Order: sequence, then C-alpha cells, then structure tokens
Amino acid sequence: TRVLTALKHCPHLLEGQTLCLWRQGSTRASSRWDPARFTCIFAVQAAWRWLACYEIWHETGEWPLPEAK
Repeated sequence: TRVLTALKHCPHLLEGQTLCLWRQGSTRASSRWDPARFTCIFAVQAAWRWLACYEIWHETGEWPLPEAK
C-alpha cells in the first residue's frame, strides 16, 4: 500500500511512502503478500489498522501498537 499524498515523517512509513503493515511477531518473509494465503480483505484490514494507528499517533505522538521485529 503506497501513500499518494506525501506525509510528514511518521513511524511505520517505509521508503517511498509505503505503509509498514507488519504485525508484532511477524517477519517480512512471513507477512509478504501471497495471494495463495491472503485475500484483498487482508490488505484492506491492514491498511485500516495502519490508518487508525496513524490517527492516534498524530494526536498523541505515540504509536499504539508494539513494534514488529
């Protein structure tokens, strides 16, 4: 998922304005998009979760979910 309007620096935004959607306890390898394992519902839910966290971070300055390793 890529951000079309550039955001100011915020946590969990990767190079190229790509949302960091990895969950705690996952790795990039285990969370990599795989159409055999995930549906578009997974992608929409992950983007929604990121946006909800972004709104909280924007108001409080704290990202509400733990860091993925």
